[in-house]
Amino acid sequence: MNNYFLKVNKLMFNTQKTLIVLLLLTATLVVNSQEKMKLSISKALELGMGSSNFLNASNSKVRAAKAKVNEVSTYGLPSLKFSGSYNRLSEVDEFKVNGFSIFPVLLNQTNLQLNLVQPIFTGNKISASKEASENMAKAAENDFTKDKSETNFAIKNAYWNLKKAMKYRDLSDENVAQMQIHLQEIKNLSKNGMATDNDVLKIEVMLNDAMLRQLDAQNNVQIASVYLNNGLGLDLTTELDLETEPNTASSDKGQLLPLIDKAIKARPEVVANEFRIKAAENSIDVTKSAYYPQVSVGGNFTYANPNQRWIPNRDEFKSTWAVGVNVSYEIWNWNVTGYQVEQSEAQVLQAKDGLNQIKDGILMETTQNYLSYNQNKKKITISEIGAKQAEENLRVTMQKFKAGMALSSDVTDAEVALLQAKTNHIQALIDFEIASAKLDKSIGE
Repeated sequence: MNNYFLKVNKLMFNTQKTLIVLLLLTATLVVNSQEKMKLSISKALELGMGSSNFLNASNSKVRAAKAKVNEVSTYGLPSLKFSGSYNRLSEVDEFKVNGFSIFPVLLNQTNLQLNLVQPIFTGNKISASKEASENMAKAAENDFTKDKSETNFAIKNAYWNLKKAMKYRDLSDENVAQMQIHLQEIKNLSKNGMATDNDVLKIEVMLNDAMLRQLDAQNNVQIASVYLNNGLGLDLTTELDLETEPNTASSDKGQLLPLIDKAIKARPEVVANEFRIKAAENSIDVTKSAYYPQVSVGGNFTYANPNQRWIPNRDEFKSTWAVGVNVSYEIWNWNVTGYQVEQSEAQVLQAKDGLNQIKDGILMETTQNYLSYNQNKKKITISEIGAKQAEENLRVTMQKFKAGMALSSDVTDAEVALLQAKTNHIQALIDFEIASAKLDKSIGE
């Protein structure tokens, strides 16, 4: 009986193992069958701009600022307000004179009223408030433009960093394959007594080092993919096939001083702060409006039971109306208005100083990115020549090695030199694309 249960348990265990293996194979086939998502730089920008929470939040600020303009625009329009009330009063003795009731006791009090007010003169408060809100709305729109520029660059930066990681990975794969071939050749030579065991060991050490770099390169691709997928609103595990290649034909961006002048005029943060300065100046006028009287016309219509204007009071609804002019003027407030004006003027100065700081930052940023752009443009040419020279060096060294005129270490040195030269060329190409994007952002493009 015990043997029977052992056989059954063993059969169930083997069945479970088989199912697990089948599931793993199925999952592997599904993963391998998934096609990579082809992605150009233009498509990446389209996806990233459309899914950016940062841009959505920035656009909401624009909508709020425009709504504020609409709100302030209503301040000069007539307003109509309805109010109503009902009260139940406690009983009191009726007021009589010579036995006649003068003021009858009415315990139910109902009052319905419409009030109409039209501002006539506010000391420029309404118009200045409207101009301030309009300038703040324009500032918000330029902030949104700046945020789009920053998002645009962030997507390009993530795209090209992933492209660089992929090229490094391909280069490391190529290097490992090359080292494996070289190792096999050395082993064959060692068997024929044409190479020492130490030569074989050196290549094995170098192969292990290349395989470690290969692992790092693969991991860097995964990290860069997650970063780009997150920026594009895609699933973090989405496999990407980047179609756009670095542009080897460098363009001429022009001279530095015209670019700086263009940047200071076109950068959205400069324009935004110029509008904020105007809004701050409008706020001075709003504050100064307290120096002037506030004048409005208005009227009201009352429908009440009892209506207090009807004497004697009676238990019935009566309507009355009134029209008039309202004037208010603060004669003395211990110079509160003057202090408020002083604060508004100080805020204008702060805004102007802030704008000057922004312009100084743009000047430095544009200069640095311009120099970096030109430096990387030169690096492309130099690194391309270096890569070709390294390839030729490896070819010649391999021929000498096969002819017995070079050592195995000479070949490995040539392979390392080629790997470094190709790495430098990839670095130059990608850095040039990023530098170009940085410079475009610096000048407001």
